[in-house]
Amino acid sequence: MSFEGIAKSFGAEVFYEFRQSTILQNLDSFEARQIEFPRGYIDARSDNSTLGGCCFALCMVMMQGNFDYGYFLSKIKTKEGIGQIRGYQFINNQNVTFHDGQILRRIFTDYDVPIFGRIGLSFKNFKSYIKKKKVCFFHVVITCVSGAHAICLGKIDNKISVFDPNVGFFTFLDKPIKDVVACLDELTKFMGNYGGTGRRLRYIHRLTPKDV
Repeated sequence: MSFEGIAKSFGAEVFYEFRQSTILQNLDSFEARQIEFPRGYIDARSDNSTLGGCCFALCMVMMQGNFDYGYFLSKIKTKEGIGQIRGYQFINNQNVTFHDGQILRRIFTDYDVPIFGRIGLSFKNFKSYIKKKKVCFFHVVITCVSGAHAICLGKIDNKISVFDPNVGFFTFLDKPIKDVVACLDELTKFMGNYGGTGRRLRYIHRLTPKDV
């Protein structure tokens, strides 16, 4: 079954396929030398030809665009968007600790981010954590056979959006949280590098708007 078929079998309303490898050719044409972040500037070289940290970077752009997929696609095609991806790749590759929310707090200054999130071997371990707040984002790190992979979720009342840079963007409307987490577990079974359910740790951080 396709990724789209899996997502829709659990009640996903829409599904847009996405592969982070498709933007690889754009990562070498970056012209700027400095990237501005909420707390200062960092240098970024223009000779990048790797996807290292790209999943984290794409999740950051998606979250900052409030899970608007159309905006996201437009953004990552611009020089500004590519610059953001390169900058976030740089940050991700500075030995960031998976379970430490410090980097998320620095990027999302208008959100409350705990120092530590939750850890589990299955997305089902996070059901109550996801359900608790009505409006929030989630950043998830999946430890893999080699390295790690980042995905993100956006929750606004009865709508949950999921973005996996290796799979795509899909949404659930008025669906039980148990169906959403079951879908994410099912998808990992078909991603060999993810290690399968119950074998590799998942780290999740919840970001809650300070004005909500």
